[in-house]
Formats: sequence, C-alpha cells, structure tokens
Amino acid sequence: MCSLRLPFILRRRRHDVILVVSIITLVCIFAIIPSSLVNASGAIGNGGTGSAGSGGAQSNKGWGWFNFSSSADATTTPAGFKTGGPWTTVSAICRASGADRVIAFINLRVYGTDAKTGVVYDYHSVYTGPPTFSHYNGNTGNGWIETSTAKSYYDLIPGDVDKSSYTWGSNVGWFCYDTTPNSDYSLTPSVQLSATVIEAGSSFDVKPAIINSGTTASDPVSLSLQKTITNPTAAGTTTNVSAAFPTGGPSPILVYTETSTDYPAGTNICYVLSVTPRSNSDSSTASSSPPACVVIGKKPKVQIWGGDLSVGRGSSTFSNVNTSFSVKSGRTFGSWVEYAIFAKGSVVGTASGSAYAGSQGMLTGQNYNTLSFSNKNPVTSNCPANTIGCYVNPQPVPDVAARFQTNPLTTVIPATVDLSAKQGLFTAGATLSISASNINTGQWVVINAPNSTVTITDNIKYTTATLHSISEIPQVIIIANKIIINDNVGQVDAWLIAKDSGVNPGTIQTCQIQPGSMKDCSNTLTVNGPVITNKLYLYRTAGSGTGVNSGDQAERFNLRADAYLWAYSHASSVNGVHSVYSTELPPRY
Repeated sequence: MCSLRLPFILRRRRHDVILVVSIITLVCIFAIIPSSLVNASGAIGNGGTGSAGSGGAQSNKGWGWFNFSSSADATTTPAGFKTGGPWTTVSAICRASGADRVIAFINLRVYGTDAKTGVVYDYHSVYTGPPTFSHYNGNTGNGWIETSTAKSYYDLIPGDVDKSSYTWGSNVGWFCYDTTPNSDYSLTPSVQLSATVIEAGSSFDVKPAIINSGTTASDPVSLSLQKTITNPTAAGTTTNVSAAFPTGGPSPILVYTETSTDYPAGTNICYVLSVTPRSNSDSSTASSSPPACVVIGKKPKVQIWGGDLSVGRGSSTFSNVNTSFSVKSGRTFGSWVEYAIFAKGSVVGTASGSAYAGSQGMLTGQNYNTLSFSNKNPVTSNCPANTIGCYVNPQPVPDVAARFQTNPLTTVIPATVDLSAKQGLFTAGATLSISASNINTGQWVVINAPNSTVTITDNIKYTTATLHSISEIPQVIIIANKIIINDNVGQVDAWLIAKDSGVNPGTIQTCQIQPGSMKDCSNTLTVNGPVITNKLYLYRTAGSGTGVNSGDQAERFNLRADAYLWAYSHASSVNGVHSVYSTELPPRY
C-alpha cells in the first residue's frame, strides 16, 4: 500500500433515469445468411418399363442425366416423358413442390446433345451396356450432368418426400430438385459496447450483430438500432442524432465508433437492436436485443496549492502517485500540484508545476512533469528506465506532535466540541466530534490525540478580520490516528496530521463514506493548512464537470502563508530564553 493513496480511478455511478432526450432509429434491409444453401424438394417419377417396346428402351445415340429448369418452355424439353405425363405436367408438379429444377434421365433418339430429341426412361433401361454415344462417360455440358452428380442431388431429397417405391439405378427416371433453400431461420440481435463507463467526450465502439440459428438464409429483414439518452439534469429537450450504420462482409453489420457529447455525469446512453421478421415462422414480429448501455462517469480531481507533494518520504516503500486524467477536444484535464512532486515510486497522470491549472486544461502531448523529481539510476523492477519519480528523499516526516507534547495534566477536550471558545493545548478520548467552529483573532487550538478518531462535522473557519501582526494569526492543529471529514463540510482551516498508532496506520478521509453514487460526497472540500498522513482517502465526487468546468477539483489542499507565519511566531514565543536578573562580576586571571 502507498503512503499516500490518490484513487482517481473512473468511478461507477448509480443514478435515476429521468428523461429520454434522444432516440435514433436506423432501418436497413438485409438477408441474414447461414452456412448452408442447398436443399432438395418435390416428387420422383418412374421413367418407364425398360422394355424394347414401342419407342425403344435402348439407344445407341447417347444417354445421361439432364438438368432442366422447372419453368422451361416445352420447346426446349424432351419430346416425351414415359411417366408423369407431358413436360407441362411434370414441370408443374416440381414448381408446386417449390423446386426450381427437374433432373431427368434421357435416352437420345438421334445423335447430338439436344435433350429435346430424347425420351425419359429409367436408369436400368441401359442394361445392355454403354451405348456408342454416352454423356455419362464425361461428355457433359449444356445441362448434361454426370450420374454421380445426379445421385448426390437425389440423396439430398428430404425425408418427408416418399422414396419407398424408388431405387436409384433401377427405376428413377426423373425427380424434382430445389437449388434454393426452404426458409428456416431464427434471428437474435445483440449489441456490445467497448466500455460500460466513460467520461463525457470520450469515444467507444458500438458492435451490433445478428445471430441466425437456422439452417437457411433469412428473408429480407429490417434492422433498427435505437439509441436512447437519459439525462439526469436536462428537462424536456429532444435532439435528433445521426450515426453511421455500416454494412459489409458475411455479417450485415459492422462496428462503428461513437464519440459522446459532453453530457453531464450520470447520463446513460443505451442501444437496442431490433430485427423484423424474427423468424421464418413469425414474419411480423420484431426481435429486440437487451439494452447495452454506457454511463457517463467522473474522474474526480485534486489540487494541491501553495506547496509540494511528498509521497513515501523517509519510507522504504515505493509509493506511487497515479491519478486519472481527461482528454477532451485535444486538451488534458487532471489533478495537479502547484510546485514539486517527490515520490519514491512512479508519478503518472498528476501534473507538477501547475501544468493542468486553468479552465482550458493543457494541450495534449505537452510535458506535465516539469517539477516532478526523478532519479534515473539505479534502474530497478520498481523503477524501470525513463520512469518519472522514484526519487530518494531521506528527509523524515516532521513530527509535529513532538512539538506539542501532552502529559497527564493536559486538559481532555469534550467528546463533542465547538472550538470557537477554546485556547491552548488539549488531548482527547477515543473519539472526538468537532462541530462548526469560528476561530478568532489570536486564537490557537492544538488537539494532540494520536490514538483517537476525530470527526469534523461542520466547517472550521479562521476569522476574516484584518490582522495587524503575526501574533494575531489564528490557527488549529488536529493530531489524531484517524481524521474523518463529513460530506457536508466545505472548508477546514486547520493542520490535519494523522499519526500511526502502532496498530492502525494514520488515515484521513475526505468523506465519512466511500461513495456509491455521484450524489454521495458531492460537495467540494478545501483544506487550508498542512496535511501529513500515511493514507489519504479522497472520497469527494465534486468537480470534473463539462466544458470549462472539466478540470474542477473535488478536493483542494492549500498550504497558505499563514501556517508558516504562525509556526514562526509560536516557536519564537515559546522557545525564547528570558533573563530574570544579571550581575556583573570582576574578571579574574
């Protein structure tokens, strides 16, 4: 664990849905394509007796299988069918079954490749052996197909077509075949987002998709992507938003990137993809995906005015300073220190030298480490090359408590107290609650209770009256094991020093609870005075707004000159050596 923890990570927020301010509907027409396209359909016809009777069952002119369109004109089809009636009857049977082809076994009457000169016979009509002219022997083309190909088509005829009286190679003269699939599709839409929490102005990917769990391509479908924005602060405004909906590849929908507007924190952006029809058996109902939502969150920021930030000083632990930052329109907003940063670990995200100060932020890519101290050598696993930070500072943490030592006679301050009328050095019991306090001219209060938990329940403020000397400067010093500042407190004029008790580390919390939503701990806190602690929990959620307020802080720690001047004045008055009397003696040699 770090000596100073700055948890400016992206925080998730619960919020109330108040208003739908934008809906976008994008409609496209697609066919959702599965992996298989081939099917068979329809009826089977017996080709004849195979005898050498009228018309002849054998041919030395040629024979083979031919692939006809079921909608072909009679002038392009065989002169006669022995079973099933004329071509018009056979083609009507296949069209009625939904098939677009008729596969027929042809015996030619004359030499040539024109199937209309032949008649349909069953396959065993060539039992006398191969004729002198045979398309079966590989002379395919113009609609002629090999026997093996015809057999593969025949085998695809579905089980609900009666094949019981037909045997391939014996009495199959023709059959219906469909090269387009029967409709069998069921569509499930979904939307995935590349993030669930973003900061306003950030980009994220929207990934719509349709899953077809059927075996055939879908009928043409309409796709509708709805984008709904729920805004917790706006009232009654609807905005039309356009967004890309690209298509391509085997899937009809592609990922696209959306950049959010600078919405206030707590805004929800949700997407729902719908497809109509949802299946081959339900042509009128839409199937909709569950909402996929991204919420606009905050990256709270802290500012340290009037002094340096020192982390891990005097400790062997490599304590890091790692804070988040926001990039909007080419400018960076983040946490910053007015002067220098000294850290035994790495420094990431936090600017030194007031680099992120100002409402316009800092141009992206500029150096924000101008006063971040760094030791380049030696390189270790904790401090790889080019790391900012890893600065070895041997100075110990000042022991302020030692300067204000207590004893058994030191007054114990009441468990609940207003410091307005107190003066001097006090200690405390296990717990202490400090209510609203106004510290007057020349007043100072030191509470030295290193094993206590002190809760500040309201503002502590120094007088704003005109002061005429440093002895009139008011000051409060709070020394405890744990210091908690309630969420309603906006200003604490005091030194806050959290000491390790030997059992528990010294900690300071800027709110009494860890926030679960942006409504928790949402007031800005300013602490005017030095802060020394083992662990600092920054729980405020204020600031980090939109536009020029993007860099506003949740907490500000301000080390003002009055703390230095009071310390100098107090030390001078307490440590001075006073002469009670003097006597002049003669010199002796």
